[in-house]
Amino acid sequence: MAQEILKDRPDLKRHIPTLICSKDIKYSTRHIRDVLGLREKKPGSEGSNPRLVRILIFVLLDPITSLEDPGKIIQAWKGCVDCHYHLWQAGLEHGDISAWNLMWDKNEQSSILNDFDLAVFRDIKTGKRITANNGERTGTIPFMALQLLTDKYYDGKIERQYRHELESFIWSLSWLCLYGAGDDVKEKLDQWRTADYITACGCKARFILELMDIVPQPGFEKLWFITRKLLRWVGRQYFSEEQLQVAQTSYKETLKKNESLYKDMEEIIETAEKEYSEYDLELHNGD
Repeated sequence: MAQEILKDRPDLKRHIPTLICSKDIKYSTRHIRDVLGLREKKPGSEGSNPRLVRILIFVLLDPITSLEDPGKIIQAWKGCVDCHYHLWQAGLEHGDISAWNLMWDKNEQSSILNDFDLAVFRDIKTGKRITANNGERTGTIPFMALQLLTDKYYDGKIERQYRHELESFIWSLSWLCLYGAGDDVKEKLDQWRTADYITACGCKARFILELMDIVPQPGFEKLWFITRKLLRWVGRQYFSEEQLQVAQTSYKETLKKNESLYKDMEEIIETAEKEYSEYDLELHNGD
C-alpha cells in the first residue's frame, strides 16, 4: 500500500522498507483458539478479529543510531517525518512511531520508516477506517505523545491523531540526540522506559520543564538546540487547552490541521537552524 501511494514520489518512496518476499501461514489465531478450546471473543472487543501469521522478508537494515554525524541524523529523521506525513494524508496511518522503528539503509544511504505491522487504512473522503486495529491501543511508551499516556487513551476515549505521531517523532529525535550523552542524561531517558504509561507521562512532562539543564554530548549542540525548540512546541500544546479533545470536525478540516502542524514543525526547524548559525557566528566573532 505504501509503495502504491508513493509510486510517483521517488524522493519519499526511498524511505519505506523494501519487501523481498512474503508467505502466509495457513493457521490463524482462530485455529489456535479452537485447538485450545478457548471461546471466541465478542466481536468488536480487543483482539476479537483472528490474526493470520505472515512471514515477511525485507532488505537488512541498520538502526538509525548507527549514524554518528548529527547532521546526518537530522536529515535521516526528517526524511522519515516527510514520508510519514504524506502516507498519513493519503490514509495510511503508521501507529507506532519510535526511535527503534527508524532505520538506516547503508546501501541506499537512506533512512527507513520501518514496521507497519500496526498501521491502519482510512478513507480520506469519509474519514472512516477501512481496516480495523482490533480496538488495540498501539504505541511504544517511551516515544508516545503525552496525551496518549493516559487512562483515557487506553480506555478508548481518545483517538490517535496525526499530531500524536508527529510528537512521537520529536520524542524519538530527543532520544537520538541524547543517547550518547552523560550518565545523568541517560538516567532521565531511562525513566521513559517503563510499562507504566502514567509514570512515563510524568517523567516526560518533567523532562520538558528541565530542558535547560540537559547537556548533550560534544558535537551534538546544534541538534539539541533544534530538538529543544521542538520539545518546547510540544510542551506549549500539552500544557494548553489545545491538547484537550475538541468537537468533531470534518475529515477535510482534519487534513488541513495536519498540514498546518507539519508546516509549523518545518518552520521551527528552519528558524532554529538560522538562530543557531547566528549564535555560532557571534561566538566565533567574539573569539
